[in-house]
Amino acid sequence: MTCSPCPDEKESTVERPGRPAATPRHSPEPPVDSLPNLPRNALRIRPAHPGSEEGPRRGRPRTDIRTIVDAALYKTRTAITWRELPAEFGSWQTALRRHRQLVASSQWDEITRTLAERDLPQ
Repeated sequence: MTCSPCPDEKESTVERPGRPAATPRHSPEPPVDSLPNLPRNALRIRPAHPGSEEGPRRGRPRTDIRTIVDAALYKTRTAITWRELPAEFGSWQTALRRHRQLVASSQWDEITRTLAERDLPQ
């Protein structure tokens, strides 16, 4: 599929005072014969996950897993709701969400088992 100019777009190179010469709105396609094994639109395909490239993470830093474990243990010991967590544990929504992720991935069982083994008298 080739890119054709829009019907209302004229490819004129009339120079106007104080402005650069007009350029077509669309960029030309790369020569197909230089990329024989790729489909014509292969250069336009973008990665499915834009954040998957290497480099610094964007956004808010992830809450430390130790803080999540401490928040869940504090909640259990004091019999409070997630909304009543003290601010020192960060956002209660984050603590709840990350705790659910740990439970769903069976990592919570490993964490509690490890903590129980360390607390046993020897």
